[in-house]
Amino acid sequence: TPDNGGATTPDNGGATTPGNGQLEIPESLKEVIDTDVLKPISGNATQENPLVLEVSEEATVQSIKDLIKGYEVTVTVYHARQSLTYNLTLTNTQHTHYLSLVVPAMNTEVIDYLNQLVDDSDNGNNNGNGNNNGNGNNNGNGNNNGNGNNNGNGNNNGNGNNNGNGNNNGNGNNNGNGNNNGNGNNNGNGNNNGNGNNNGNGNNNGNGNNNGNGNNPAEEKPETGYGQLFGWFAAGMAFIIAGYVAYTTNKRKNESK
Repeated sequence: TPDNGGATTPDNGGATTPGNGQLEIPESLKEVIDTDVLKPISGNATQENPLVLEVSEEATVQSIKDLIKGYEVTVTVYHARQSLTYNLTLTNTQHTHYLSLVVPAMNTEVIDYLNQLVDDSDNGNNNGNGNNNGNGNNNGNGNNNGNGNNNGNGNNNGNGNNNGNGNNNGNGNNNGNGNNNGNGNNNGNGNNNGNGNNNGNGNNNGNGNNNGNGNNPAEEKPETGYGQLFGWFAAGMAFIIAGYVAYTTNKRKNESK
C-alpha cells in the first residue's frame, strides 16, 4: 500500500474532507489521475472507503473528463461552506470505483461541469464513455451523450434519442433499426409513425419526408383548388381552339364553292 508520507490534508476553508481510510489507488486509476491538480488524500475507491481527491483551483474540466473516460458515471453532491464534495461512481465492464472529489468554490469551471453530471444522473442521461451492452428498456427521458456504443435492443419509451435497435416511442430521434412512434427523425429501417423525417427503408405514416424505400401515406395530398382551376382552363382553351378550327375549315369550304 503506497504511503503518503504522513502528510496532513491542506486547509480547505473549514470544509470536512470525506473518507478516513489509508490511501490506496487502484491500478486502473493511477494513469488517469493528474496528481498535479487532483491530489489523492485517502481511501481505496471502494464503496466503504471512497478514494478522496482534492481538486485544486488550477484543475480543468479536461482533467475530470480524463478521470472518468471509459466509465458510466453517476454523481451526487454535498455542499459545504467553501467547497463542494462530489461523490462519483465509475462503472465499466471490468471495474466499479467510488470517488469523492473535493472542489474549492473558486473553481467554477469544474463545478459547473460536475453539476451537469449531477443533473444528468438525476435525469437518466449517460454522458460517459462506457458501452451500454444491455437489452433493457429505457423508460426515462435521458439522452446518451457519451462516446460509448449502445448495443442494446431495448425499447426507448422516453423523449431521449435512441441510438440502438429498439423501438422509440418518445419524441427523440431514432438512429437504429427499430420503429419510431414519436415525432423525432427516424434514420434507421423501422417504421416511422410520427411527424419526423424517415431516412430509412421503413414506412412513414407521419407528415415528415420519406427518403427511404418505404411507403409514405401521409404525403398523398388531394388536388388543390388551383390545380382544378388550371385543368378547367386548359379544357376550355382546347374547346375554343377546336371550335375555331372547325369554323375556319367550314368557311374555306364555302368560299371555294
